[in-house]
Amino acid sequence: MAPSPRPRPGSTGPSPSPPDGHPGIVDIAVDGVSVTRAMREDFTSVLRSSGGVIQALLDALVHKAEANEQIARNDRVVAH
Repeated sequence: MAPSPRPRPGSTGPSPSPPDGHPGIVDIAVDGVSVTRAMREDFTSVLRSSGGVIQALLDALVHKAEANEQIARNDRVVAH
């Protein structure tokens, strides 16, 4: 029997092969915290606080994406 693949640094363990056979990222851990779990908890919090309104989650995601884009633009300006 072959040994199990060792987790890569920053990963939560061996990744299963996706159905299409191409490698992909399943989850990563940052400072020991699963990014997928943290995002799920954030989404759940937004949905609970909005009474389960999906549009509130979509609006929060758009707002976060716009804020991240602004940060990226600022970083590019500083880098030049």
